[in-house]
Amino acid sequence: PIYCMDGEGARAERQKILPEYKGNREHRDFDPIPEVKELCSFLPGLHVEEPGREGDDAIAYACKLCASKNVIVFTGDKDMMALMSDKIRIYSPNKARFIEQADIYESYHVLEPTKVYLMKALTGDNSDNIKGIPRIPKKQLEPILNSPECVDVESFYRIIAQKPPSMTETMWRRAIELRDQIERNYAVIIPNVAGFSKRSVTRVFKSSGNKQGLLDLLLRYECHSVLGRVDG
Repeated sequence: PIYCMDGEGARAERQKILPEYKGNREHRDFDPIPEVKELCSFLPGLHVEEPGREGDDAIAYACKLCASKNVIVFTGDKDMMALMSDKIRIYSPNKARFIEQADIYESYHVLEPTKVYLMKALTGDNSDNIKGIPRIPKKQLEPILNSPECVDVESFYRIIAQKPPSMTETMWRRAIELRDQIERNYAVIIPNVAGFSKRSVTRVFKSSGNKQGLLDLLLRYECHSVLGRVDG
């Protein structure tokens, strides 16, 4: 197994590009992440973490490391649908099943997983406070994004240099006016694997020491119901 974590200052680089990125997240008095990371540090396997990079970036890097292998990504994050390929499958704990091509189309109206990033850049993502083209229906973008020539922001704007039939005049003008915003959106949505290297990966071996450390941690946090399920 490979465990992928946010590094220190994970949002900072993206917030330089898009200052409002994740600015809508509510402050919580209790943050469970440090305890979860400490717990995971005892689990045997590879642990991927890089300062200035988010967990999604680490997942993309882990998939790159395993390019020659069949990979299962366990995540409830819909963004990760974009990683799906012949060798990469996505298991969603929210759906309790593997993601299918139909799920990608239902959510994003694209036929190729990699175009999820572009659709999100254009339509926005409320959960990350990313503002796209206001009120634009995915149906207007679908014929453009599913064309073979459309692969990124630059090619999208090359295609719509003249108003396409699928877009209304109003939506087309908004898209043209917001090009700078869309380019910044795309830059923060696309995974960033730059900076990852061998030093970003820590291998944890299965050992009695790890088991005792895990037991001590579970006891500290009063996780009595799982204490008896820790297998050596």
